[in-house]
Amino acid sequence: MIQNAVLGIRAEPRWFSDGSVFAMTHHPAGEPIGSVVICPPTHAEVGRNQRRELLASWELAMCGYTVTRLDYRGLGHSVGNTEDMSFDTMVADVLDAASIVRPGWFIATRAGALVAAAAASATPESNLVLWEPVESGQAWFKEVFRASMMGALKRGEKGLSGAARLAEFERVGYIDVVGNTVGWPLYSSLADRTLSRELESFSGDAALVVQIQQKAALKPANEAIVAQLTRGGRTIEALCVEHNEPWWFGATPRDDVVLASVDAPEAITATVEFISRIGGHR
Repeated sequence: MIQNAVLGIRAEPRWFSDGSVFAMTHHPAGEPIGSVVICPPTHAEVGRNQRRELLASWELAMCGYTVTRLDYRGLGHSVGNTEDMSFDTMVADVLDAASIVRPGWFIATRAGALVAAAAASATPESNLVLWEPVESGQAWFKEVFRASMMGALKRGEKGLSGAARLAEFERVGYIDVVGNTVGWPLYSSLADRTLSRELESFSGDAALVVQIQQKAALKPANEAIVAQLTRGGRTIEALCVEHNEPWWFGATPRDDVVLASVDAPEAITATVEFISRIGGHR
């Protein structure tokens, strides 16, 4: 247990799923007014977003929320092999944690948005905050394959593409993506899923969509998600944060730089303000 003596906030390491899933829970100084679960992205994207998630956890804890951020099985401090990860195991990890901490909110980034949408749909009265959500598994894997191809070219290799790439992916069981192992079970379980379909059973009252791109307006896919969510008569807001995040590429910042700053802080500010304004005690 780590405690901030000034703010009274406590950071507690925890294990879910019979000790298989590691999580860190930030507790407020007083009685919590609600609970939040953070569904991180995966693979190389985890490191690009971890500082942002940590700062959001602390700020929400200062506002009275208990915040739990987990590592999916196969990633981070959780047990398991990365190549065995699937969409189903990720959702199961989140739902197992949610059954204990009973979140009123899920915050998710990138492919984690599909996981959070599925988890929120199975968790009545929970709301959503989606940071730079991918609209589908196919869209995410398009970026994964591009990164894999560029990594191969950088190594002086000729990467496969199209049907040949998929056949080799399935035969070997995994692909290397700039030093990250992405397994076939993740592709076979995620590729055909869309955020729109995962949100069809969402019953929450509010959602915030935060686009993190070098664009001043929402891209069509995010406009469609906002329109879909709005049809339920919910409180739906969207924000464009003009920042180019190199999710799979770019040098990893030094620890001293990471601790001193964070990219796209507007995402954190908007999230804390939205959750605090809407509430969501369960």
